[in-house]
Amino acid sequence: MCAVITVELHRDTAAELRLAREMFALIGAEFSEDDSDLDSEALGYVAARDEAELLGFARLLAADTDEDLTLVDVSLVSRTRRMLEGTSHVTDPHEAEVVTALLRAAAELGPIEWHGTDRSPEGAAARALGASAHEEIGRHWGSTDLAAWQPPAGLVAAPTQLLVEDELLTVESRQVQLTALVRDTTALVEYPEHEGAAPAELAAVLAALIERLRAEHSEVTELAVREFDDAELAKAAELAGLHVVERWLTYRSAAQPA
Repeated sequence: MCAVITVELHRDTAAELRLAREMFALIGAEFSEDDSDLDSEALGYVAARDEAELLGFARLLAADTDEDLTLVDVSLVSRTRRMLEGTSHVTDPHEAEVVTALLRAAAELGPIEWHGTDRSPEGAAARALGASAHEEIGRHWGSTDLAAWQPPAGLVAAPTQLLVEDELLTVESRQVQLTALVRDTTALVEYPEHEGAAPAELAAVLAALIERLRAEHSEVTELAVREFDDAELAKAAELAGLHVVERWLTYRSAAQPA
């Protein structure tokens, strides 16, 4: 648990560059303004600290609707460090405290909206703040126990090819390509490619991916396949005996008292 989290509001246009440089200095990584996604239209920034040390910051943006909402985009030092180290699948329970502090401070300025999965620090913060889930924008289909997974009856096998390169394992058929990023005990398919493929063929390739993961990476216990408003992929995942393991949600919170 963080000792005492303090928050500070920044309104000047140079704040994000200053905070981003501070974040990367803490991580020990080189920061390039050319490679960053600094937003010149931000309304302001909220930073969270443990004593003097930066824990993360939130970018405050105007909603692109007529609603009186501020969009909040959170960057965490610890999460950015893991992303650069290639261990972004690992979770830190302290991050929920930091995200909650940032969102609460942002909500003191008015109603806010943010997004994240129900298993992420953003989801935990939503529960802590009593925020409502406004919209489901995506899902992770998969299994949290690959060793126990069995192909459903009637699932037709499809001819596939296998490509293994470092931490990437790719299974493909004529119209489907699934590339899983393997890290420790998890495998994530972020960008399934299946243009024109019927759900049955896609389901068969999903099943082949699981079989290959169990053969090539017996240490992997959990698979997640990212799906955003993709009815064919969702149907194929069901046919392959997978279920929703995580949901991507947009959350909203009313203004919080200061």
